[in-house]
Order: sequence, then C-alpha cells, then structure tokens
Amino acid sequence: MVGGPDPRDAQWYRGQPLYAYSYRHAHPPRPILISAVPPAKPVQRSRQRPYTRRQSQRRSRSQTCGGMGGIYARGMKRVKSDGNGNIERDVKPDRSVVSSVPLPPEVELLLDRPPLSRSLQAQHAWNPDDRSLNIFVKEDDEFTFHRHPVAQSTDCIRGKQGYTAGIHIWEVCWPLRQRGTHAVIGVATREAPLHSPAGYQSLVGSNTHSWGWDLGRNKALHDSQPRTYPPPASAAATAVPEKTFPVPDTFHMILDMETGTLAFMVGEKYLGVAHSGLKGRILYPIVSAVWGHCEVSLKYRICGEGGPSPLTHWCRRAIRTNVGPSALEDGAVDMLGLPSLIKDFIMHR
Repeated sequence: MVGGPDPRDAQWYRGQPLYAYSYRHAHPPRPILISAVPPAKPVQRSRQRPYTRRQSQRRSRSQTCGGMGGIYARGMKRVKSDGNGNIERDVKPDRSVVSSVPLPPEVELLLDRPPLSRSLQAQHAWNPDDRSLNIFVKEDDEFTFHRHPVAQSTDCIRGKQGYTAGIHIWEVCWPLRQRGTHAVIGVATREAPLHSPAGYQSLVGSNTHSWGWDLGRNKALHDSQPRTYPPPASAAATAVPEKTFPVPDTFHMILDMETGTLAFMVGEKYLGVAHSGLKGRILYPIVSAVWGHCEVSLKYRICGEGGPSPLTHWCRRAIRTNVGPSALEDGAVDMLGLPSLIKDFIMHR
C-alpha cells in the first residue's frame, strides 16, 4: 500500500469501528456550558394499554372477604359476607313503595305513654333458657343476645313471657349490617323449633307455629307461605323487584291479642297488619338469625290491658295532642289553669 499502512486498517483488525477514528479526530467535542436554568421535570404519562388485558383470576385482599363482616365487589353490586358463606346484597331502598296505613287509636294511645321501668322490661327480655345453643344472652345486657359465627346454621331465641291478652309493644334494635340473607322477627308458640342445621333459612314463619317478618325481603311468613309486607303503595311498586322498603336499625313490633294481629311500625309510619288470626294462642316474641356475631336487642316498651281504655286516658291524649310535643317539653302544661293533680296526670307524673 502506497504511503504506509493506514491506521484505520490496524483498527479494523483490532475490532474497532472505522468511523470512530475519523469522527474523533475530525470533530473534537465541544465544551459543555452550564446554565442556571433548572432541569425540566419529567413528563408523567398515563399508562396506555394497547389492548384489553384479561382480568386476573386472583382476587386481592380488598376484593375478597378477609374476615367476619367483610365487603367485596361482585360485578356492579356490593356484596357483604360474614365469612361463613352468608352473603347479603345491597338493595336500593325506597320508602315510597309502601302504602300509608292509619295508626290504630289504641296503639296511638299506648305510644303516648312513657316506657316501662327497666326492672319491668327485664321481665319481658330474651329468655336465656329458651334458645339455640349457638345464641347466648349477654351478661352485661340482658336485653341483647349474641349469635356465634356457625356456618350453615339458623338459630332462634324466644322471650321470657307468653301473651294471651292485651296489646304489647316492643322496641327492636337489629343493626342493618348484621342481618344477612335471612333476618326474621315475629311471634311463635312453644312448639316452634329454635334451630335448623340445614343451611340458612327463614326459620320463623316456616311452620304452623310461628309468624314472622323477613326484614330483607319484605315478606310476611307463616307456614312457608310468603306475602308482601308492608303492602305496596301501587301495582307499579311491585313491578320493580330491586326496590324494597328499608327497615332501619330500630323499629317497633306490636302484638294485639285483643284483635289477634301482629303489626310493625318504623318511626312514625305504621306499616299495617302483617298477620291475623292469632287469638286463642300463647305467643312469645322470637327472632331467627343467621349472621355471625349479630346482636339483637328487644325492649318491652309498653303494654295495654284488655278491654276499652278509660275515658280519662283519651282526654289526656287529646290535651297532649293539642299542646304539642315541643310545648310539653317546654312546660306549657304548667301554664294551664288546671289543678296540680290533673297537670301531673297529663304529664304522666
């Protein structure tokens, strides 16, 4: 080769690229100028998926029921579980689907009275000796029972007293999140069963010895024959199965043995008669529960004797209604020109 060996040939045999030699000598590196301009922040781009990825078969801990009372998503509906296979779907509540039923005068008169003393209420509380073995009455609260988390089991408990006459009103506290798929309350005779190991079911109302109200399904049950309760306001309300009457945590159960009826009341709204034909029996309050660790309280609020109420009670009710509840609390009765005995009678003192 004329002019001596080309250094690029040597680099070629050493495995170096040919352009490295010429570029390095022909284009020396320029000095780097440092400016005071802060570096630009990196642009955060949202993750874009070029195709729809198949959903993983594994469920995260937040999607599955990790313990008692867990909530997870199934499709577009929220599903609640107690960890023993007992689930409950959230339903859209709608109070407009229930018709308006007038409150019976005798019940209205009793509700105007003050509640009974705690010692008298305790005589009508849950019976710790008349229950399923999966239920126990709390030691620190004799009005509340607790159910053990036993899977595929339906358990009941009866009250201490049986009733054959008079009007009896209970205040029931059953938290909405502790009801599960089958939450039933009502009355029953001594012959009604208190336990069923054949899965979750509405045990109260499944035989001829009990009458119940399924709080989740809005069904009055007797001898396994369901009936819509409370009665719908119109035929259009029954055509929407997703809508149901929302039963709050606290409501009232009314047993009228004078007329032989069982009814319920939510707040100031009387729901009407759920069952009739109860005269001539000895009936006990009863609850059928399936939710693990649920707690239901039963307080005997007031009772009315058999027969018509005295005229003095109706007069007191008329005065209290005209004065108004807020004015009664402000002491408006004391401003009336009445003897002290009558004032005390009006105020239940």
